[in-house]
Formats: sequence, structure tokens, C-alpha cells
Amino acid sequence: MSRKVLLAFLLIGISALVPSSALAAYTYPGKNGTIAALLNQKTLGTFGPKKFKVLDQEHGRGNFYDNPSFSRDGKKIVLSEYFGAPWSDLAVVDASSGQVNRISTHKLSATFPTFLSDGRILFSGHGYSDDNRDGVYVVRRDGSGQHRLFAGFQFAATPDAGHFVGWDKSGFGRKLLLLNAKGKRVNVIASVRNRENSLNGPAFSPNGRKIVYSRIFRSKGKATSDLFIVGRDGRRRRQLTSGMYAVEPSFSPDGRKIIFTVGNGITAGPSNVAVINLRHPGKIKYLTHAKTGMFNFPIWARQ
Repeated sequence: MSRKVLLAFLLIGISALVPSSALAAYTYPGKNGTIAALLNQKTLGTFGPKKFKVLDQEHGRGNFYDNPSFSRDGKKIVLSEYFGAPWSDLAVVDASSGQVNRISTHKLSATFPTFLSDGRILFSGHGYSDDNRDGVYVVRRDGSGQHRLFAGFQFAATPDAGHFVGWDKSGFGRKLLLLNAKGKRVNVIASVRNRENSLNGPAFSPNGRKIVYSRIFRSKGKATSDLFIVGRDGRRRRQLTSGMYAVEPSFSPDGRKIIFTVGNGITAGPSNVAVINLRHPGKIKYLTHAKTGMFNFPIWARQ
């Protein structure tokens, strides 16, 4: 297997095969609005007072959605759309009507997309057959103006593309790095030494000063994942959860809550969406109670 194909499958494994390693999207400052999530990575929907409203569904065999992110006004959702792993383009879904606009990324596998404050979409791109095309890209919502900002990789970005969370090439998930606008390393946000552990799912707070992420611990065929919050400078670290499998965290627009996925470790069992208040992290509120199926990648729009 070539290095390129191996890397692409590793990236799919981050989010599709092991849902813990997805990127939860950046949320904009403001009042808390609509919550959206994926169901079995085939269905995108929003949570109403009594039911899950379906916006769009993937029907093709081997096709699935990944890593949703709200626009600044909460009216659009961008996702990676896979047409058989490991290659993907972008899809922009209207958060009200469910209308879908698909964007070709010109033979780049597009991962971890997010809206910038100017309306453009930022994503990590990986060339189908050309390693030299790998990097962090931006593109307009109509598919025009696609270009690379820098060579490298990002999980999360501030809306002005001033800072990013990337990863260290020494080993995927071993270090989370704060990067500047040119993709240069600023400091280490978090790191793990044990190969059985990994760091995943970082997301910026609405003011860009804090980062929430998950740390996964694997042992004897079992896995737990805890959520941590830390300053952008890598200081003032605080553990939020313990003893469960909490992954894919994201801040609420008011910055007071964290929405995340509660899974079943390395198994493919049911997963649900939960919320914690940063003032009282010991109290967890579940938004779903699925006994089958997988709710994951929850995101929170600004009202």
C-alpha cells in the first residue's frame, strides 16, 4: 500500500472507523441556537423540541458525511462528503430547507472543513496522487477561488484563520500544536507519551482563547476518553469528564457549555449527544438516548 493511500485511510479512521477523532467545529460567539448532529454518518439533522429533524441523507453505498460545521449566521452547514473511502469533496447544506450544494475540491480529499468569518470554507486537503498538493486550503462557497494557505494539516481554526490546531508528524494524535496563520508552530497545546493514548477532537472557544479536546486511553481491548480544556498557550489545563468515552467536543456559542459525543469505546455500539456546563462539569445532560444507532459530531449554531 502506498504512503498516500495509507495516510488517507488513517484520516478516515480518525472520524469514521473510530468516531472519537473527529473534529468538532468552531462555534461563533453569541446566544445559543440550533444544535445539529449526524446519525450513523448518513443522516444530517437538527434537534427540535421533540424530534430530530432530518435535513439530508446519504444513500449511496459506501458514501457518508463527516465533520459538520455551522456558518457564522447559523444558516448553512458544511461537511466532508465521502464517495467511498478515502476520497471526499465538500457539501454545504441549508440548515432550514436541507438543500445541498456540492463543491468539488479538484482531486483533493477534503477533511475537517469549517466556515471562516468572511464566508469562505477552510479545509485540510490531501492530493489523490500528488503529495506536494497536501495542505490547508480555502475555497468560496460557490467553489471558486480555491487555493492553499500553507503546507501542513489542521484540525480546527479561528474564524479569522489567525490560529490553527495541528498535529506533530512524529505520530498522529501524540501532540496537538498551536499554529499561526502561516502554519508555523507557536507552542504545544497537549502531548502524550504512551502509544496507547491519543489526543483528538480539538475545538476553539468562541473567543479563541481556550481549546477543548479529548484524550483517549486504550488498555487490554478497552478504551476510555476524557475531555480537557486548556488555554491556547497550553496552560491552565482542567479535566472535564472521567471514566466515560467522551469525544468530539465543541463549545456552545456563549462559551459556557460543551456539547460532545458519548460513545462505547472501541466498539461500534450506540452513541449519544450530551452537554456539560463548564461551571458544573460533573452534571451531564443527555440530548439523545439511543439504544441503537450512532449520534455523533454534534455542533451548536449561534442564534
